[in-house]
Amino acid sequence: ARVDRIPQEIRALYATAFEMDPSWLVEAGSRRQKGIDQAQSLNIYMGGASGKKLDETYKLAWQRGLKTTYYLRTLA
Repeated sequence: ARVDRIPQEIRALYATAFEMDPSWLVEAGSRRQKGIDQAQSLNIYMGGASGKKLDETYKLAWQRGLKTTYYLRTLA
C-alpha cells in the first residue's frame, strides 16, 4: 500500500518489489547466480504484466544464464 506522507526520496530508497523493474531483479539474480553452485529461487514481481513484458523478462533470464525462476507475482 502506498503511504502518501512518506517523502519521495525515502520512498525511492525503500521501493517495493512491484515498484522495481523486473529486468533489474533478473540482472541482480544473474550476477548472484555465478557464485552459487546449484541454483537460487528467484521470484519475479510485475505491477502491470503483459504477454510482451513476460516474454522479455523470461528471455532476459535465459540469456543471462539464470537456472531457475520460482514464482511470478503480479498485481493483476
